[in-house]
Amino acid sequence: MRANPTADYNIGKTCSAAAITGADVRANDLTAWINAMKTTIGSGATDTTTCGEIVGCPANCQVRVYWDDSRTGTDQGGAARMVETRARI
Repeated sequence: MRANPTADYNIGKTCSAAAITGADVRANDLTAWINAMKTTIGSGATDTTTCGEIVGCPANCQVRVYWDDSRTGTDQGGAARMVETRARI
């Protein structure tokens, strides 16, 4: 995002890299991000519970990652998890 500051990286909650359209640097970055999350957090390319969302850019970017953590049980209010990071570009 910092290397491509004029691009609009805002994207609604997306759980599939196939949902990202275009053939530019922005689309390639977002596709790689979604795929990397599915590989490292989720269960691979067919995972439907690992998702990403970016809103508020460039002034106040909020990057959110969603995943299913059912392997740890539901003692923390359920299996759905989300982490958010905020940054300015």
